[in-house]
Amino acid sequence: MNATTQALLKEKPQVQLRMQPVEVVSETMPACVPAIEALRPVMFAARVKLSLPTADVLGLFRSIQMKFASLETTPVIHFVSPHKGEGADVIAFETAIAAARMGRHVLYVDTGAGNGRALREFRDRAQHVMQSAEGKPGQPVVLALRGTPIYYTTLPLNSGDVCAEAIASRAALNRYREVFDTIVLSSEGGLADPLARGLYALADGNVLVAEAERSRVPVMRDLRRIVEMHGGRAIGAVLNKRRFYIPKFLYWLFFRS
Repeated sequence: MNATTQALLKEKPQVQLRMQPVEVVSETMPACVPAIEALRPVMFAARVKLSLPTADVLGLFRSIQMKFASLETTPVIHFVSPHKGEGADVIAFETAIAAARMGRHVLYVDTGAGNGRALREFRDRAQHVMQSAEGKPGQPVVLALRGTPIYYTTLPLNSGDVCAEAIASRAALNRYREVFDTIVLSSEGGLADPLARGLYALADGNVLVAEAERSRVPVMRDLRRIVEMHGGRAIGAVLNKRRFYIPKFLYWLFFRS
């Protein structure tokens, strides 16, 4: 266990993820509810290549689910890292896929944070389709990934007015709560990014993303403090990109209970 995560949130559930190429399998599509049909989602097809172990991401989503057991509305889950390039966007997207595998209608809200290689192809395809589709003024188009219960959209962030964008984002998320089972979004550079700070209070839970051998304990503590200072709730931490320098069977031999 990395010292960063040990000292950060001892009482929080943690899941360690390792980078590993995995091909996505075909999903079982739940019946589309009328409320989603009312949004008139645009169907599109894109290749989704997972980069994280499926079992670990499913375990992460189950841990998050436990935090919202008493929540009566659709949970909004926000993944945030202190700096760019630490993988918050990829973990958020693959958590959305894990929720869809469990039979939920999931909305992934793209805030434009990060540009992970595993997500880049999907994002480029989605943005192209959104630009071609005609939506209502001031309301981003909702896309439906063909053959899955995964939906994609963006936040209304084109006004240049931070306060106006925060109000519009809150209204959009509240509207989507009435339609979807789970809402997932992410941001990077959470220590200073105004967008990230505006999302802390909008989410029901903020998951802090630490990169092994890069994120430091004082930095992660500052991130947690900033989340809570802006009205957010930190529900746990994820240690990303952990490397194993000795064979896995030796870890099992030395640390088995």
